[in-house]
Amino acid sequence: MTRSHGTSWNGTKHHYYRCGNKHRTAQTKCQVRDVPVNAVETFVIDRLKSYALSPSAIDRAVAAANAGRDRSLAEVEALLASKRGAYAGATKAVNGLVDAVEQDAVESGGRNGPALRARLRERELAAKALKIEIEDLEVQSAELAREVLDGSTVEEAYRDLPRMIDVAVANSDQLALRYLVPVVIDTVEWHEEAARGVRGRAVIRLYPAPAIHASGEGPEKDQPGEPLNGGSPGCHVWLPSVDSNHGPGD
Repeated sequence: MTRSHGTSWNGTKHHYYRCGNKHRTAQTKCQVRDVPVNAVETFVIDRLKSYALSPSAIDRAVAAANAGRDRSLAEVEALLASKRGAYAGATKAVNGLVDAVEQDAVESGGRNGPALRARLRERELAAKALKIEIEDLEVQSAELAREVLDGSTVEEAYRDLPRMIDVAVANSDQLALRYLVPVVIDTVEWHEEAARGVRGRAVIRLYPAPAIHASGEGPEKDQPGEPLNGGSPGCHVWLPSVDSNHGPGD
């Protein structure tokens, strides 16, 4: 969704989140209704604060993330074992062809040399390709082995987040919120019930260990780590400035 706005009969401008496809096609390609900015952002921030204050929720998410990591590591290790076996066979074949070239040179004066050398070159290239795959898989394996999350570490990363959000909101410090939200939230998905459009559910994907300054002044690095429960790395700044929200009583 993208930010949009509309003007009421009395000239008041109201801001919404609108489907990007709907916005680009003059509302002809999508019937999903616009969502009021203030309602969305208040809901997301409240959920974010409640999550940060729930060690049990963090532990469950960490366990799920680690389980996914364990599955990925097992798959990489199995593939690595297979490639290592193939490389051992390819190396053995290369050595056998080297011996055959040398034997042919002695026994027949190299009569079969061109064909043997062509086969040798083919096997050498295959072995080289396998070696490159093995090196890549070893790097993946090492990276996955380092990605084990610790519940207490993740909890510590989130512990001070509600206080920083409250301070930023109380001070109308939108700049602080612009820094905090993208470094913590990966994506927010809205699922509207077809039968009752006023109801639905939200899926909020968070990064596992947000890099946040203790002062709440901004992220320590530009890109957060991989998100819990999947999602896309990176996140755009979605929180608009104060004057784009609904006013009191809207």
